[in-house]
Amino acid sequence: MTDLIGRVLGAGRYRIDSELGGGGQAIVFRGTHLSLDMAVAIKILSFGAAGDHAAQVRFQREAQRAAALRHPNIVTIYDYAFEDGMYYIVSDFIEGMDLQKLLQTKPGPMPVDQVLAYVRQVGEALDYAHRQNIVHRDIKPANILLDRREG
Repeated sequence: MTDLIGRVLGAGRYRIDSELGGGGQAIVFRGTHLSLDMAVAIKILSFGAAGDHAAQVRFQREAQRAAALRHPNIVTIYDYAFEDGMYYIVSDFIEGMDLQKLLQTKPGPMPVDQVLAYVRQVGEALDYAHRQNIVHRDIKPANILLDRREG
């Protein structure tokens, strides 16, 4: 999907800048909200999954449910659309890394106070989501984003 770099989506609102990673169902790109000059994340349903109606429905449901959540420890969803054969979700871009990368790059055990801080923040986000009747279903270190700006 690197051929998408530079492509503009959303009636000229978003530009795809670079690939960040992904899995079998979707690929995440760093993008720019052009009118606001703001970094965003653009998650695009993989072309293989885009042909699967059940995957399309799950992707749309993911966007709708996540968009309903307003919590400081949950990524904000700005947009969901289907355009030129692509389903995509636009959200906050988190400047930093995921917990899995941190664990792989830091030697030795993590200090207990840091572990407790991460567990507290993840727990608060999950508690809020559960009170909204939303279950994440894929909590793992690679899905926990650490915002560099927050320390």
